[in-house]
Amino acid sequence: GLHQFIAAFISSPPSLKESCDPIMASTPSPETTPETEIMSRTEQVLQTGRRDLWKYHLPQYLDPFREFIVDPSLKFWTVVLPPFANWIHADGFMASTVSIISLGPMRFLLRICATETPQDNPRDAAKRQLLHPSAGMPRFRPPSDFASSIRGFFAFSFSAAADLIGALVNPKKMRKWFDAIGNFRAYIHVSGVGAELEESMMKPLLRGRLLDNIKMLNDIQRLQDEERVIQVKDRSLSRDIMELEKGSAMMRFATSAYGVEMIKSAIDAEVHVMELESERQAIAFHCNIEPDDVKLLKIRDGGDMMTLRHYVAVDHKHKSVVLALRGTLSISGALIDMQAMDCSYCSGRAHQGIAEMADGVWNESGEYLAKLMQMEAYKDYDLVITGHSLGGGTACLLHVKIYVENLIPNNRVLCYAFAPPPTFCYDQNDDSKECRAIAEAMTNCIGYIHDNDCVPHLSVATIRRLSTLMDTVDNYNEHVWFWKRGLIFWGWKAIPQELIDNVTKAQKEFNENADKCVDCEMIIPAKVVVWMKKTNDKFDAIPCQPKTMASLNIFMCEDMVTDHMPEQYEDALDALLEGTAGASSTELDEAAKKKAQ
Repeated sequence: GLHQFIAAFISSPPSLKESCDPIMASTPSPETTPETEIMSRTEQVLQTGRRDLWKYHLPQYLDPFREFIVDPSLKFWTVVLPPFANWIHADGFMASTVSIISLGPMRFLLRICATETPQDNPRDAAKRQLLHPSAGMPRFRPPSDFASSIRGFFAFSFSAAADLIGALVNPKKMRKWFDAIGNFRAYIHVSGVGAELEESMMKPLLRGRLLDNIKMLNDIQRLQDEERVIQVKDRSLSRDIMELEKGSAMMRFATSAYGVEMIKSAIDAEVHVMELESERQAIAFHCNIEPDDVKLLKIRDGGDMMTLRHYVAVDHKHKSVVLALRGTLSISGALIDMQAMDCSYCSGRAHQGIAEMADGVWNESGEYLAKLMQMEAYKDYDLVITGHSLGGGTACLLHVKIYVENLIPNNRVLCYAFAPPPTFCYDQNDDSKECRAIAEAMTNCIGYIHDNDCVPHLSVATIRRLSTLMDTVDNYNEHVWFWKRGLIFWGWKAIPQELIDNVTKAQKEFNENADKCVDCEMIIPAKVVVWMKKTNDKFDAIPCQPKTMASLNIFMCEDMVTDHMPEQYEDALDALLEGTAGASSTELDEAAKKKAQ
């Protein structure tokens, strides 16, 4: 009888546990806080089905089928069916139908194919663990690079599906989508960026020269790669200012904001699947904190376009309360990225779409965050804002906003931004109170860029600079026979020196006239930008000034997109911490000096 009571207690819902324990009854559970959204019956059934899917030990040849087909399918329907069921007011009927038609046969087949039965009985589970310690739940194996790409694709697909469904059932959100697209088209037309892109991209595309132009520009950039390091490296900055150890820890929080699938793509060691069963558990495991330290989850896809997915967690090791913001993983996120026109923001100018996103995050969770920082337990803790890609840019602007408006007066506020696009500019000669606050915010912010990642260089100025260089290459190739271009494309003929000189001259002229071409050139608002440059399979951390980094061109190469992935940032920071980073930047410096001589 005692055994049955314990088994029932363990498997009971939180309400039953709280009624049995007066202490738990008086303490609100993180799972039932108002900030965490309540799941519908259909979603509860599907989530239970996903947990059951991973309870069984399957033969090894069935693991890929479970991991890449069945589980992604269940996750897809977890995103799609609950909103539809609520829309037609048939949540109970839909939950019963899914349970009988889909999950019932799935559980039956799992029992047939399983090599071991699930350990639902506490006594049997304890006995098996004592006699066979290795016989635990199935383990999740670190994915290969290809599998990581597949996971990233699935994660974006599910998020985009939820976003699309949210727009279809929410006319207000759909209207914002159309407004964003209209604003973007109007901006590129009025600013002239659209005409420049058409001249540099569409014209050579229609004449069959675009790939040749891109390859030649890439070859020229590779020849000048060593000089780029000399150009941006600030020798006055020490290695300690880059805070690589804490940056590596905060990158894990930034990755976790993308959700379980992105966490799985970044894991480097085998783990029990139960560690990744829910968002809260996966975040806690990846960030090396306790599940109860995840205080706030705003994780649902398909919501308001102006509310970025985020969560709040406590990192006791670094005495920090962490606000982690998700990057672009949806249609709404991509539309926000496109709103690159500048607007007035905190006594400066900012990327309009990301500025609106920063305001949206604070409006959504700012009050909760301010109250949390006022608690006695966290009075000596820092508030750390972090994010990757769009999340990194939003983190930078929210960080500036907090300082300028003095929203967190009693705690130090820090920012660690990974792959942030240039988002802000202001008059550094202005001695007003607001501009002094901006300068103070920048001294407490660090940006990180991985090798050839293109996103941290995406701004109106860099797009125009790229258009100028592409147009210069195309003007030269207009007078070159196609078979000669083919020889250069395949590397059988060297890049003509005349073309190299033309590109160098065009770049120099653009930089000299940059103020005339762009009203306000955006930068990453940080005290230092750490460029994690890879050379000969070795990483080196190169400290750079934000304004100098903003002067670099987009590096046209095959890994300009893959270098942007969160797991790539984690691997680079881990390599730097493990001491595998060599003196690659020093070697580049010496090579560049010799070449200049």
